[in-house]
Amino acid sequence: MNARLHEALAILGDIDADDASTEARGRRAHARVIAMIEFADEVSGMRQEQRIANLLTLAQMGKKDSQAALHEARSLLGLDGGKEKALKGVA
Repeated sequence: MNARLHEALAILGDIDADDASTEARGRRAHARVIAMIEFADEVSGMRQEQRIANLLTLAQMGKKDSQAALHEARSLLGLDGGKEKALKGVA
């Protein structure tokens, strides 16, 4: 488990699942927010991976945008040192 999920579990601490006190509800909400932030980061990473996969597929097609797609994929992967311009609108 990563640090954010450990933090969320630590916030929950000794709170019982059926505890309806204001403090318990606040702690559960806080832990939920931290877990959602972690989820958003994970989804963001998956979106970038999918974009790279789409660009590499386009690069293999041999069409007019193939070279630009390959350059953008290399840029996103950090293989070109960021020298190439990103292709706009391809995903």
